[in-house]
Amino acid sequence: MTGNSTNRNSILVGILAMCLASCGDGNQAAGPVGSSPIATRSGTFTGVPARMPEVTAFKGIRYAAAPEGALRWKPPQPAPRAEGVVAADTNGASCPQDGAGAQSEDCLFLNVYAPSAAERGSNLPVLVFVHGGAFLSGNGSIYDATSMVAENNIIVVTLNYRLGALGLLVEPGLLATEASHFENVGDGGNYGFIDQQFALQWLRDNIAAFGGAPDKVTMTGESAGGQSAFFHLASPLTAQGLFHGIISQSSGSTYNNLPSKTAFQEKFAEAFAADIGCAATDGDCFRKKPVADILVSQNRVFGRYNLSPVHGTKALPLSFKAAFQSGQIIKVPVMNGTTAHEGRFFLPNQLPRPSLEDAVAAGGPANFTLTHANAFCGSAEAPATCTYPSLLNRYLGAGLAGTRFGVVVPTINTPAFGQTLADLYPMENFLNPYRGNAPNADMALARVFTDMVMACNALAANRDLAATGISVFAYEFDDPNAPSRSSPVQPPNNVFGYPSGAEHTSELQYLYDSGKGFTPEQAELARIMRGYWANFARALDPGNEKLPAFKRFPAVQRLVPSGPEPTNTFDEDHYCTSFWQPILTGAQPSKG
Repeated sequence: MTGNSTNRNSILVGILAMCLASCGDGNQAAGPVGSSPIATRSGTFTGVPARMPEVTAFKGIRYAAAPEGALRWKPPQPAPRAEGVVAADTNGASCPQDGAGAQSEDCLFLNVYAPSAAERGSNLPVLVFVHGGAFLSGNGSIYDATSMVAENNIIVVTLNYRLGALGLLVEPGLLATEASHFENVGDGGNYGFIDQQFALQWLRDNIAAFGGAPDKVTMTGESAGGQSAFFHLASPLTAQGLFHGIISQSSGSTYNNLPSKTAFQEKFAEAFAADIGCAATDGDCFRKKPVADILVSQNRVFGRYNLSPVHGTKALPLSFKAAFQSGQIIKVPVMNGTTAHEGRFFLPNQLPRPSLEDAVAAGGPANFTLTHANAFCGSAEAPATCTYPSLLNRYLGAGLAGTRFGVVVPTINTPAFGQTLADLYPMENFLNPYRGNAPNADMALARVFTDMVMACNALAANRDLAATGISVFAYEFDDPNAPSRSSPVQPPNNVFGYPSGAEHTSELQYLYDSGKGFTPEQAELARIMRGYWANFARALDPGNEKLPAFKRFPAVQRLVPSGPEPTNTFDEDHYCTSFWQPILTGAQPSKG
């Protein structure tokens, strides 16, 4: 009996050991991630070599259950545990959006890039990147973090989150009917951001298995992803302890005008319900609609730029501005910046444009309107050319009004204001090198957008954050010859007839291995920038003795190929205090 009992105990111990090795409670020892299965609470995974052998990528790890059917418009739930050892060698599907390839509501996946030699106990800093795309498009798998990881011995995680109406819709019939960690009764919207927090919870519980340090997690994102980083900073009730630093890239567009849940619902709920054919109070109707119908209705009702986070919920109690100014935030160091020519990315989609051939020949779609009679400057019945001041008025009106970018426009857009802008931004200050250095309206209008929508909102956010006592680091990416990410037209940043320059999104290729045709100086700038981002994740300060000095705000680090350097002229360069800040806060600009 004693011998049989001993045998049974040995068998049980063996079974338990096998379970710990393959079932994965997230606590057992493991070998290097490049050669060992990694056990997590979601399953056990093997990675694949990244673009460099010293980095291993784990692709398409499911961090939450598919939000389809009954889970639509609700907080995420834990994913079913994967059986056996899973090869994490394939990117997960994109969340539903126009134009993507493989997409599905079963889209809550993340990707981990880790040094191949890392193992449990390596305690490496972790950078979590949230993609942009106006909350309508994008996925984490298109951002290759191989160089960032290989050069800096950190871990980088990218992820997917719900987009469009599936991620942000607020309808009376979809409001929370029971309280949870993420929602109070009556909350709505913000589902995509709750996904991100759920992913951060997953990483807190599992990243050590990949060699990461759960207490060294920095949240970063660009554009919509940068606004996501602001969201989590202003989410003390549900995101506390999930990250230890924030890097926000080009996120300022909603700083002064983030809508409340109530205002968003009042503006869009009935229109969306009517368009898709549901009563606004009928949650079951919305949940039964095919994804294709939801995408069609969201495009008609919201357009390109009207979906956003909403405040007045448990996950986001206050607007960004109110939270930052009152200090009701998660108080961690912040790095926040912009690109010098943000608006050049948006401009072609904010104006009716002629054929690409005609736009390029004219120096851009805005320039075209000054020399060619068109319906935008006149009417379909009586085409006309624009003057530069009248073009500014029409750009602010038909181009920006009705979007979250142009919320202040109705109160300021008069002929006199158009002339004021023409005087403040004379075309002679914006010379197009692709058209014999002729004055260029497109470059000028894009600068108005850059200053009004991005630069001055970023400056306001940095000032408010610094006033809370936290460490703030600011930057401006300013490579005027950055290759365009949207077209191979030659020269490489001449897409619409004017240089795209340091447009919105242009810095991403310097961080995530998508740059093509870099000069040696640009390649060195990319290396330095990756070092800044990684060192912030490591030490919550972007600088170190091996990189050019990076001073704290109010200095703004200018990221240029000739060598990054701090500057104190950002406010003056973008007319923030002297002109735009009073407008953005509802007052009148000073004169002179």
